[in-house]
Amino acid sequence: MTATASENSRYGLPDSAIVSGRIANAGDGLAFNCHLVGASCEVEIGRQDSDVHNRVGLMRSGDSAQFSASCDLEDWDRAVIELVWTEPPTRLNRTKNLSLQVAEHCERPTVRVFNTRTGHYDERTI
Repeated sequence: MTATASENSRYGLPDSAIVSGRIANAGDGLAFNCHLVGASCEVEIGRQDSDVHNRVGLMRSGDSAQFSASCDLEDWDRAVIELVWTEPPTRLNRTKNLSLQVAEHCERPTVRVFNTRTGHYDERTI
């Protein structure tokens, strides 16, 4: 996962972080009704061959999908992305989940700030 900061258009100050990454079915079976749920963040998932959606109906072994999540900077340490899917046979409704704490898997985003003393841009963690 990678994180970038988006800036407030009025003041040019960082106000939110955007996390992006890829999920993949590394198992040997099918995963149905795959979707991401965000706690303290908003999450979107999509495949390269389709538009961005909130869920992927079927992921075969080896399939992958990109996701992105945005959260306010003050929520960074609390943001959680949860992957939810259903194992076959779907009639048994066996739902599985995997939770990822954003701060544990991704470094806090940085911004470039102009240093007036040196005349160069410095990277600052926000």
